[in-house]
Amino acid sequence: MSDAQDADEAVNQGWFAVRSVFQYGSDAPFVYEERITVWRAVSFDAAVALAEAEAAEYTNEFDRRYLGFAQAYRMFDELGHGAEVYSLMRDSELPSDAYLTTFFDTGEERQGTLNEPTADESNRLGGNP
Repeated sequence: MSDAQDADEAVNQGWFAVRSVFQYGSDAPFVYEERITVWRAVSFDAAVALAEAEAAEYTNEFDRRYLGFAQAYRMFDELGHGAEVYSLMRDSELPSDAYLTTFFDTGEERQGTLNEPTADESNRLGGNP
């Protein structure tokens, strides 16, 4: 590749967030993991190829497999505090509570809740005592 081609490719590169899904174990109940990784690439195809190569390495660490599902998002913000790294829009007839329950809060997620800050933490964060 020539220096001019290298320079042109560097200018055309953007940041892409790629969401991939993995399955742990081979017997039910399964644990599924969604990961979002960030890649500098010239296209969606290139970003997904990079993410899938990394996914193949990632599956070597545990009893998990890549499900061949990748969604890419070209980031419009530069990486930094508060930058949007992924966005997916979906049409649905479901009202908001049913939508969240169906897609994001089925009760099977391994997640916690954020605690209310203590009075001391609230003071440090600029809140009222």
